[in-house]
Amino acid sequence: MSPPQDPRLPLMSDLLDLHRARPLLATALAPSDIGNLRLIGVTYRPEKLITARYAVAIAGEPEEVLLTVMHGDDVPDGGLRLASDAGEVALWRFPDDPALPGLPVVLETGSLETLLRELGIYDGPSTVQLRAYQPGRRAVVEIRTRAQRLFAKIVRPKRVEELQTLHRALAPKLPIPRSHGWDRRLGIVVLEAVPGSSVAASLLRGRPTGVAGPDDLIRLLDLLAGCAVDTRPRLPPVVRAPDHAATLSRLLPEAAKKVTAVAAAVMRAPDEPSMTAHRDFHTSQLLVDEGVLRLVDIDTVGTGTRADDLAMLLAQVSCLATPGSHRTAVLAYREVSARRFEEIVQPKSLRLRTAAAILGFAMGPFRIQAPEWRTETLRRIGEAERYVESAFKTDVG
Repeated sequence: MSPPQDPRLPLMSDLLDLHRARPLLATALAPSDIGNLRLIGVTYRPEKLITARYAVAIAGEPEEVLLTVMHGDDVPDGGLRLASDAGEVALWRFPDDPALPGLPVVLETGSLETLLRELGIYDGPSTVQLRAYQPGRRAVVEIRTRAQRLFAKIVRPKRVEELQTLHRALAPKLPIPRSHGWDRRLGIVVLEAVPGSSVAASLLRGRPTGVAGPDDLIRLLDLLAGCAVDTRPRLPPVVRAPDHAATLSRLLPEAAKKVTAVAAAVMRAPDEPSMTAHRDFHTSQLLVDEGVLRLVDIDTVGTGTRADDLAMLLAQVSCLATPGSHRTAVLAYREVSARRFEEIVQPKSLRLRTAAAILGFAMGPFRIQAPEWRTETLRRIGEAERYVESAFKTDVG
């Protein structure tokens, strides 16, 4: 099947087709000999930007080289620029992300040890492992030293002060990682590691002892609601639904009518009171250790609604419930949570907001280039449709 196309991003189809992408990457890596080539991640904003990540085998290199190519608006300064009749791209080799100057510093032993000394937490040689990477936006690196385990979050330098301020303000009030310090110029915050397994992992492994119940989640959000913060606005899933529908329509034209209808329906969600909220609340952000629930990612905290936080969690659990041995258990957890959540949020509001959040998660399989991303994306769209249908049944009931 031919890759999606976007007239405003003329090189998009080339970047998504490995055969056509190879000459572009070969030009950037000349005179190296390119071997196997894999597309390992894509982010896409229709008519604005596409980012493609590749793992490239190069003759003489012991490991695959990771390359990122950006095409469109908001391309960061730096990197290698390649131009053609169809447009221009920016390309860089990991970890030299021009928007994240702290990333190569954390991944290089000598510069990392210098940073840890400056923060007063150096205790000997360290090893590192990349845990997350969104080109041009953020990365998470696990650091292990002789006596401690840490996480470095690397963001754009203009965003780092807000992140550090959040951790300093919320750590005395919430079960979150404490900050050991930060570097404004490099965009790095170094955080303690907290024990536990994520609720998502426990669900997928069929380990109910590692799962927080709905009342535990509500208590955590109550603590958060009692905190005053001053952070950037973030559009809620209902407002973002039309954009998500537009993206999905480009990726899967056969689903365009369905996602457009879902986006139109969720706009009818009742208003909800504003409060300090997480704004990206889901089971991968939550760790449980010996019955203690902790929140490990607070980057998105700000003014939002309780309904959107609960809907986000239900949406993500719905997307975890792929066909497999523990699907029944995952769905059971979702239903138990939904029943409790609907005691504190209007069912129609919660269900429409859950449908909106699922539209956002529906792009996940394409983003990671899952082999069956089309099938899984359609399954998620179907989940969103079912939530919309059930929301309007509450009017009748």
